[in-house]
Amino acid sequence: MSKHFVLPAFLLVLFGLLGGCAARPGPELLAPLAQPVSTQRQVELTVATDREPDVKNAGNFTNNRSYCLHFAHYVISIPPNHKTSGIEWSPSHVGDPTRSFTTLSYTPLPDNYLTAEREGEALNNATASPDAARTAVHTQPEQPVLSAMPGAPGLPDQEAPDQKSLAVQASLPDPAPAKSPGQETGQGEADKHDAGSVVVFVHGYNTNYAESVLRMAQLLADNPSTGEAILFAWPSDGSLSGYVADKDAATFARDHLVRLITALANDPRHRDITLMAHSMGCWLTMEALRELRLTGQGRVLDRLGAVILAAPDIDLDVFRAQAQV
Repeated sequence: MSKHFVLPAFLLVLFGLLGGCAARPGPELLAPLAQPVSTQRQVELTVATDREPDVKNAGNFTNNRSYCLHFAHYVISIPPNHKTSGIEWSPSHVGDPTRSFTTLSYTPLPDNYLTAEREGEALNNATASPDAARTAVHTQPEQPVLSAMPGAPGLPDQEAPDQKSLAVQASLPDPAPAKSPGQETGQGEADKHDAGSVVVFVHGYNTNYAESVLRMAQLLADNPSTGEAILFAWPSDGSLSGYVADKDAATFARDHLVRLITALANDPRHRDITLMAHSMGCWLTMEALRELRLTGQGRVLDRLGAVILAAPDIDLDVFRAQAQV
């Protein structure tokens, strides 16, 4: 994989640092509002996770490990006071669209979501998203590029998410966005998907499920034209003292990330696949790519357009060994 260590000129990744004392978001923030509301800004994202579903809190997944991938679709509203790189969540643990990131809808998706036929009425019914079924794109991407930024400022791996906030900003090629049927320009971020482009984000250590979803929503709010967004949420313990447990959980999630990448690569409609990872998620991502190479899945690797590692929690010698496979 060494030939892929090239910094893409078209891709800029910026990590912001947000201080604050707000309480960490909990599962109640992922429960959809009881009454529908109309908001000026909203984003849509899909989650692939090997966490167990939370039977007590709608829309949430626990830190317990699942042996199969689960999928879900979220629509999150962005408050008018949103600042770039920030995640405004309600300290009262009750979503308020006028002041905080708020879940408007949550839709569980079938476990075969990525491998089943995604065109037509079945997908529209599952996601309630009119632009979910996209026109097939058969163009192969350019050779993948891998960019590692081992010293992203302000983001130590052991940070407490209630004090620091992760922000990723990307500038990607922007072909004409595919507009959803019946959607007006300016109605929100949901109508700005780049046809055929998909971005997968792998979160880092000490991240609970609600935090990972809201961080992905923040990424999309600050970068509304990055294409279809998929969050890979592995079963982090979500605690500052859980580093060892998180390393085991990341190892557990390795094969599931391989399955996700493979399923996306096998879908010809995805003309461009970007992997973005932070902290311990970088180690997980590199292990998944190494497994693909060792098992002869070069075709899958060739379908990747870019791999971006920010503040990777990887020993430098280990990183070099992984990249040389």
